[in-house]
Amino acid sequence: MAAAAAVAVASARPAAAQSLPPPEEGGPVIVGEHQEQFESFVIQRIRGVVEMLARYRADERRRPGERTIRDTETILRPSIELSTDAYILHPNFIELSLTGRLLLDQESLDSESTGLNEDTTTLDTNYDFRALILGRSSMPITAYSRRTQTNIDRLFGPSFDSILTEHGGIVQFVNDRAPTTIQYFHRDLEQVDSTGALDFGVVQDSFDIRSIIRLAERQTLSLDYTMDAVRQSGAQRAAFEFVRHDATALHTLNFGDHHLHELRSRMRWLEQTGDSPFRRITFDESLRLRHTDRFQTRYDLFYETQEREDSSQDFLRGNFSLRHRLFESLVTTANVGASTLSTDGFNSNEYFGDVALDYVKRVPYGVFSATASVGGNLRDDGPRGTPLRILDEPRTFNDPAPIVLARQNIIVGSIVITDLSGLIFYAEGLDYTLRGFPDRVEVRRVIGGSISDGQTVLIDYTIGPEPASTVNTTSLGLSARYDIQEGFLRGLGLYLRYLQRDSDIDSPNPTFFILDESRDLIVGADYTTGPLTLNAEYESYDSTISPFTATRFEAWYVHTLGRGSSISLSGNYQIIDFTAINNQVNLAVVRAIWNQQLSNKLRLSAQVIWRDEEDALDGHSQGFEQRLSINWRHRQTEVYLSGRNSMFDSPTEERLTQALEMGFRRSF
Repeated sequence: MAAAAAVAVASARPAAAQSLPPPEEGGPVIVGEHQEQFESFVIQRIRGVVEMLARYRADERRRPGERTIRDTETILRPSIELSTDAYILHPNFIELSLTGRLLLDQESLDSESTGLNEDTTTLDTNYDFRALILGRSSMPITAYSRRTQTNIDRLFGPSFDSILTEHGGIVQFVNDRAPTTIQYFHRDLEQVDSTGALDFGVVQDSFDIRSIIRLAERQTLSLDYTMDAVRQSGAQRAAFEFVRHDATALHTLNFGDHHLHELRSRMRWLEQTGDSPFRRITFDESLRLRHTDRFQTRYDLFYETQEREDSSQDFLRGNFSLRHRLFESLVTTANVGASTLSTDGFNSNEYFGDVALDYVKRVPYGVFSATASVGGNLRDDGPRGTPLRILDEPRTFNDPAPIVLARQNIIVGSIVITDLSGLIFYAEGLDYTLRGFPDRVEVRRVIGGSISDGQTVLIDYTIGPEPASTVNTTSLGLSARYDIQEGFLRGLGLYLRYLQRDSDIDSPNPTFFILDESRDLIVGADYTTGPLTLNAEYESYDSTISPFTATRFEAWYVHTLGRGSSISLSGNYQIIDFTAINNQVNLAVVRAIWNQQLSNKLRLSAQVIWRDEEDALDGHSQGFEQRLSINWRHRQTEVYLSGRNSMFDSPTEERLTQALEMGFRRSF
């Protein structure tokens, strides 16, 4: 290819010379011509970094009745890094971005948990190599290889070294009609604790091809196929190994006057082999019609068939919805539909509908908004003599309340929790705990584990056999909010939310079921003035499954101190009384972050987090974490210092994590 390019350029030169105009009379005489030079390998610029890093890390753990176990690690890591931008023959032929780092690790480890006491010296490398081939052509190719090592601090948990190694390539087909991207990568991720033990590891091989085909002016077809081969391991985690195929085809058609209407057709095939095998095929049809600026309708049809282990199930759902704006301040939405589920001789039919009114009106001193909704649901289940598997139910952790799976006969041992991608499996005891009740299962995250507060996860679980039943559920929802935008109370908002669910059941054995009937009332107020926001609310959740009352107070303060300087303060306090199990939980969390540009060269960052939870059943736990970093930079020289001290005490374990890192970095 390079020879062809050179020949093409060379053959063009005589023609260019012949087309030169004759010199003007009396003007200068030009002898020869400028010829573009092609070099086999050209380095445009070399950059270097010399760094000296020293790090100390200590972890202490003590369980009741046991002695304290202490692990300490000291690392001295000098390194040199070279990076450059280069090209082969021409920047448009092969353009290179090359970064290589050589590290000499001198490590001293004293681990009581593993019984190791040793000094080691290892030579390691980090790198980031990228090559862009034919970057301005219709088929640019990117090849890359990288290895990075970073330190990860889990809140109120131990620190980890995260080592990522990845090699891959990307091919793009630039085309106005059907742009396509093909990618493959091999990724190896390891999280190693201070003892050198592998806490979490994932090896992943992925192949992906994506294309968007423009069939017509208002018609597109999107195709996507991904293959993932995943192996997950860890010192205290169950090993998982599986291969997943995921293919999706999406057709979009816009039609009608001004192309306001849209028809979307989607088909997806998802199959996993190995551990937790399953196959899922879905068809999704959605028609959106915009009749006027004030009136729109939508028609949805969804079908899914899936097989997992020794069971299979089919699910069909149809739905019609409309949205009508009668006035600028009043919007009506309605929804009606039905679904049917069949699996291994079991059938479940469901019929549902709801209507909601949204009202927004400017009133004296501010804005008033309100919502009212009513709904109904009828579910007719036949007798089921075999277990039913519930797949990929999305739920979100919000401390201190647990995730409640409100089913009477859940098989606790069947619960599997993954991240939203479904590629990372969390471990019971390390990342979450389970507590079973006759009418529900509660899932709580482990403080300092891999699941963070506010994270959404996917939960699979199995329900045992049940007799036939017909459940009729009605719902009523009301909400109102008044935001004051004028006067001395400007910034004050008052709100109320109420949701009521009532159910009745018809079954040969109604005592086998516990219906989740509830009355949820929330009243609150928030106030914002400048950088300060305050919120207070009270919630009364009267339920047959898991009733509670909660009082919550929250405050946020964010203030800019100057260029590059700011302070952020936040705190919340919650009192939750779970009346059914006679348990009260009090949780207080305070967080302060201070970033200060002390001078043009010196920058400081400090963070403090305090967490105190009093649980009548699980006892008292308290966490206190402090982080401080100082960075001094002058031209190409940088000196940095960072420290972390984390303490967490609970009835089951006491943990102390300390880390100190200092370094010198010089660029040239």
